[in-house]
Parts: sequence; C-alpha cells; structure tokens
Amino acid sequence: MKITVMCGAGAMSTFVAHRLRRACDSAGRDDLVGVSTLKAGVLPGTDLLLLGNHVPKNAEAVLEAQEAGIAVVRLPANIASDIDGHRTLELVHQATTGPPSN
Repeated sequence: MKITVMCGAGAMSTFVAHRLRRACDSAGRDDLVGVSTLKAGVLPGTDLLLLGNHVPKNAEAVLEAQEAGIAVVRLPANIASDIDGHRTLELVHQATTGPPSN
C-alpha cells in the first residue's frame, strides 16, 4: 500500500511520515510512506492520503485524490504528539479495514 502524507509546507508531514514508517516497520508492515507538500500531480499510485488538518477540503490535491477514488484521512490537530507513529498507524488501519469491533 502506498500512503502519502501531505500538508501545506511539508514540515509536519515529514515528521508524521518518518514516524509512520518506523511504526510500519515495527508492526511488520511493508507500506510505502511518501511525503508531499500541497500540490496536485503527486498522487499517482497512492492508495491512502493522510492530510494535515489545516489543509483546506477544497485544495486541488484533495479534490484530485477524491476524484481518483483515493481514501483521504484528515489527521487530528495533535498528531505531532504521536512520537512513535502508532496512533497514525491505527488511523491507517481504520481507513483500510474499518474501525475495530468491540
């Protein structure tokens, strides 16, 4: 699965992506995690777009993802506090398999 993390300037998305890569590695997942600033044309091959919460819903890249049928998950405002990436990995899991059953 290719996961793209996108924000406006790239700083937050870089931290999230690196932490998510480590969490994927520790969980034995081979997801490919990429980083992009907010621009169209970077989504080919992407299965899941993780979006910074400050990115407008009508941004060109977001609309491109939606038109291509790419799942879009808006990251919570406090995602920078996810130091080990496991909370972000759980968001990926929920987006791809649905919420855990109780």
